[in-house]
Amino acid sequence: ICNTFNSDTGIALLGGFAIYEVLGYMQKKCEKLSPTGVCAENYYKQASMGLAFIAYPSGLATLEAPQFWGIIFFGCLIMLGIDSAFSLAECFVTFAKDCWIGLRLRPKTWMVVLPTCIVGWLAGLLYCYDSGTVYLDIIDNYLNNWGMVLIGTLECFAVGWVYKIEDQYKQVTFPISNLYSLNIDETK
Repeated sequence: ICNTFNSDTGIALLGGFAIYEVLGYMQKKCEKLSPTGVCAENYYKQASMGLAFIAYPSGLATLEAPQFWGIIFFGCLIMLGIDSAFSLAECFVTFAKDCWIGLRLRPKTWMVVLPTCIVGWLAGLLYCYDSGTVYLDIIDNYLNNWGMVLIGTLECFAVGWVYKIEDQYKQVTFPISNLYSLNIDETK
């Protein structure tokens, strides 16, 4: 866990330095070219797709051999998308296959993977039309702002429902009920 945390933190810091130095360069360049000294476009406020498809490629275009850096950058974005698709599909497929544990008629892996990928592909077609960016913004906003909080809350309730509070107190090595003075009878 510690190595994963350190590598994840290191990559996030490296990515932050890489992105914000390009945005700072673009903002200063825009301010120098502006007759009033104030840039009409604020590169720091670009988020989501504006950052990935407008601001950062504009900064990469100022480097030497911009085609090379563009291929590297967009290749990384494609690989990130493929990796995300694999992880989403694997999560659902594992859940679906685990529902059949202990049953005699357990489906083969491809019988779960194929419908999952077809449904994911059909859902992805929604983003290929002109209104795809609007749908992406709406779904991204609601999933990140409301969905994660809802899922986290439901997970807490599910753990408390399945793994009862009395069992949790028995697993703790010191009498935590005395610490919080909950007066739970531990003799059950």
